[in-house]
Amino acid sequence: EAILLVDKGSYGDAMERLALAGQTCADDIDKAGEAFYQLGAVAVKGGFIPQAKEAFQKVLNEYGKSRYRSMAQRAFKKIKDK
Repeated sequence: EAILLVDKGSYGDAMERLALAGQTCADDIDKAGEAFYQLGAVAVKGGFIPQAKEAFQKVLNEYGKSRYRSMAQRAFKKIKDK
């Protein structure tokens, strides 16, 4: 659903859906890690750099054992000085 919203240019709505998805499945490290990683990716694409940093940091700090850790780490490094 969030992907369809991004395709329509509704970055804010997509980010809200992904944040809700991450919170809803917070007890599943990989699902929550994916949701917050995707949230960061959507935020970068939409130009919402502070929100992207926050989402990637959440993956690193709270879901560091997820399979999305390394991707979030790389993505964060690309935007950390923006």
